[in-house]
Amino acid sequence: MRVDAIVTQNTDCKVVCGRESCIIFYKGEHCMFCKPTSEVLKEALLQFGLTETSVFEIDVGEDESVARDAGVVGLPTIKICNETLLGLPDEGSIRDAIVNAMMQDCFSE
Repeated sequence: MRVDAIVTQNTDCKVVCGRESCIIFYKGEHCMFCKPTSEVLKEALLQFGLTETSVFEIDVGEDESVARDAGVVGLPTIKICNETLLGLPDEGSIRDAIVNAMMQDCFSE
């Protein structure tokens, strides 16, 4: 299994639920909507005083089983706490998911 993970935070430090981060971004090299989705995500994070270091990015590369094992059915996918956003979501959807995650006791930047 090949996983190219761009980790922007310490992988030894997982959040209470056991995930690597409260915000996980699944992307791929040939994904045409991944870069714009990443930009929209970064803009939404900035509105809450969060930085891109809050995001754990996973490049699924050539091994789609990584995404499949995580329940990801398409790229790009953003998992924010218990919410999954597929494709190119609007900034409002991302903001709503971030607000819901921040309201959880376990939220971690």
